[in-house]
Amino acid sequence: MYYKKLLLLKVLIIGLLTGLTIFYFHLQQPKTQSNTIFTKLFDSQNHPSGFKFYTDEINPKILGYGGKFRILVTLDSDLKITEAQLIEHHETAAYINERIEKFLYQFIGKSGEHFKIGQNIDAMTRATISSKAFTSSIEQGIEKIRQIISDRHYFSKKNTKKIVPVTNYFDQIIPFLLFMLAILAMLNANQILRWITLLTSLIYLGIIKSSMLSIITLGNISLGQTPDYNLNPIWYILMTLNLLTLILFKNVYCASICPFLAVQDIANTIRQKLHFSSIPMNNKLRITKYFVLGIALLLFIIYRNTDAIIFEPYVLLFSGNPSVYGLILLIILIATSFFIYRFWCKFFCPWGALQKLIYKLNLFTVPAPKSTIEEKNDSKKIFLTLYIITIVFIILTIAFNITNLKKSTISAHSPGTNVLMTEKNESDKIKKELEAKGIRPVSAKYWEKL
Repeated sequence: MYYKKLLLLKVLIIGLLTGLTIFYFHLQQPKTQSNTIFTKLFDSQNHPSGFKFYTDEINPKILGYGGKFRILVTLDSDLKITEAQLIEHHETAAYINERIEKFLYQFIGKSGEHFKIGQNIDAMTRATISSKAFTSSIEQGIEKIRQIISDRHYFSKKNTKKIVPVTNYFDQIIPFLLFMLAILAMLNANQILRWITLLTSLIYLGIIKSSMLSIITLGNISLGQTPDYNLNPIWYILMTLNLLTLILFKNVYCASICPFLAVQDIANTIRQKLHFSSIPMNNKLRITKYFVLGIALLLFIIYRNTDAIIFEPYVLLFSGNPSVYGLILLIILIATSFFIYRFWCKFFCPWGALQKLIYKLNLFTVPAPKSTIEEKNDSKKIFLTLYIITIVFIILTIAFNITNLKKSTISAHSPGTNVLMTEKNESDKIKKELEAKGIRPVSAKYWEKL
C-alpha cells in the first residue's frame, strides 16, 4: 500500500512540475519586437527599387528546431520577394540542406501576407518545425518593413503590431498523455496500454512530428541551440517529462516512448507470431553503448557540430534523408531487431546509455522489477557477426558525416553553425546581381526615433 501511494505521489508531482514548466515557457515568449535593420535598394536613376534584410536582424527571437538561423530576403518596390537564401542555421543537416532551395523557392513573387504552412507554403518533409520558423521569420520581416514605410510612428506602443506564432496545443497535450499512459502501463503491467503508447508515439512523434530525444539533443543544448517554444513545444515537454520520470520514477522514455523502440518491438513481435527462433545474445557486450556515447561526445567536442554524430537510427529513419551508409545501417538494425530483442537499445544506443547513467546516479527512484524476458548469456557466431557489421557501419556513417562536414566548412563561424554560404561570398554574389540589374544597394538603419 505504501509503495502504491508513493508511486501515485510521484506521478502527481511529475504532472504538476510539467504544468509549471509549460506555464513558465509561455511566460518567456517575446513581448516586444526588436529594432529593425535593413537595406534600401536604388536603381541607376537613384529611385527606390526595393529592400534587403536578414531575418535574424528583424526578429532574433524566432528560433528553428536547433536554434538561431539567418535568411537573406530581397524584395522589390512592391514588397514582393525576389530572392530568399538560407545563410546559416543550426538545424539537423539531414533534414534541411537538400530541401531548403525548393522550400524557399515557394516564396518568390509573394508579398508576405498570410503565409500558411500546408496551404500556400509546403513544409520541408520531416522538418515542419524548421519550415514554420523560416516562414514566420520571412513574414515578420516583410510585415515590419511594410509598416515602417507606411507609418513613421510604427515603433510607438500604440501602433506596434506583434506577430506571434500560434502554439499547437496538441503538441503539448499528446506528449504528456503518452507519458501518463506509459506510466499506467508499467504500474499495471498492461500490454494493451503499452502498445497504444508505442504505436501513438511511432505515428505522432516519429512519422508526423519527427521529434525524438537523441544525443544530438544534448549537443544542441550544450551549444545553447534550443528551439522556440511556440514552434516546438514537443521538445521542451519531452525533455521535461523525461527528466522528471527518470529522477522520480523510471526510464519511461526508453522503455515505452521512443519511436524507434516501437519499430524494434513490432519487428520482434512479428518474429514471435511467426514462431521463428531468436538469436542468443552476449549480454557482456552491452557495455558497447557507453563507448558509443563516449565516441559521440568526443566527436562533438572536436567538431562542435551535431552533424558529425548523425548515426542514430531514429534520426536516420524519421529524417527521410539518410546517407548510403546510414541507410544500410538502418536496414541492418531493423532486420536484426527481428531476431534480437531491442538490439540497438541494448548494445549501441548512446542516448539510452546516458539515460541509464543518470538513472543509476539519482537517489529518488523505486527499484525497477527485473525483466521477465529471458535472455541467454552464451555468445553465438551469428550474433557476433551482426554485432561487428553494425559497428562497421556506425563507423562508416560517422566517417561519411565528418567528410561532408569538412567540405561544408568554408570559413570559421560560431560553433555548431551550418554555413551554406559565407558572408563574403553572399555579399559579393548579391552585389553583382544587383549591379547587373542597375540597382545600387545603400544601407539604411531604422530605430525607434526616425
